[in-house]
Amino acid sequence: MSNEWLPIVATLVLARVAALAQVVETSNGKVEFIGLEKWTPATIQEKLGYASPDKFHFCAADLKERLKFADASVTVDRENGKRYTIIAVVEPDHAQRIRYKPLPTGSIPVPDEWRGLIGFIQEGRVLNGLLDYGSTLTNAIRPKEPLMSGEDTTWWRLLQPRQSQHDYESALKTLEEDHDYRHRAVAAMILTNFAHRDAAWVALMEGVRDESAVVNTVCMQALITLAHYVPRRVDWSSAAFSVRYVLNGTNLFALPHVIETLLKTEVESKLAGPLLKDNGGRMLLAYLRAKHEKERVLVHRLLVQLRGSDLGFDESRWDTWIASLK
Repeated sequence: MSNEWLPIVATLVLARVAALAQVVETSNGKVEFIGLEKWTPATIQEKLGYASPDKFHFCAADLKERLKFADASVTVDRENGKRYTIIAVVEPDHAQRIRYKPLPTGSIPVPDEWRGLIGFIQEGRVLNGLLDYGSTLTNAIRPKEPLMSGEDTTWWRLLQPRQSQHDYESALKTLEEDHDYRHRAVAAMILTNFAHRDAAWVALMEGVRDESAVVNTVCMQALITLAHYVPRRVDWSSAAFSVRYVLNGTNLFALPHVIETLLKTEVESKLAGPLLKDNGGRMLLAYLRAKHEKERVLVHRLLVQLRGSDLGFDESRWDTWIASLK
């Protein structure tokens, strides 16, 4: 397996051009594009060389590498028993909205007790198995349906003992400073053992912007399992910078999960300004225009949480409110 997993598992709109949600009917089900402004589905199809939508192979890597979209994600859901594909994009002209963290250059001594977990990371064997690790934590909410049944969880026995103060401090430092993606990924896994500490949640949220697909996927899955099994109020003030860039489209695969995490941890309305002011929250408005209900309702819930009251689903009213934030 390669060193980088592909992650599988946004009154009037002022002078801004509205990012349109567009739905294309194909023989494989509906395909909805979220975030398009200058581009159209037909243009994307033409530039990628597909004769028709039915022959289109939707891939986030193609959109980013071949068409130079600033970020992109492709996810699949079901609607009325049929396949429904969501393609979210940030167009090339808006690259300034995307900011992944620079890769660390340091080297942090790794505790010997982490070696077994590093081996599992290298083999790719923790993918998706982390999603239900939260079920093992103290005070985990039960019963809960497993998020991913049938996944390899044999490595949990190596993660469960990593609950010392030394593990905690080493994980925080490693995730922030170590150049080895395997070490950062293990550090993120270990931080799931510290759901009672805001700093662990914050570090994982920061890690969602890690340039390594392995690391940002592990951080995303760590947040998913914590929010699902051990949700609690978290002060996100110190992570506002990272959350803002995610809400603007950095790591679009993670965006819905980050929104769900913010909701389950009761993000405070006082953070509306830091997260959305100065033209922030562009992908939230794009998702609010989605035809697919799941994405539209999720974003609406976050906007209501941040404002403290409901402006409905009229994107222009939310845009006016965001423009007023300081």
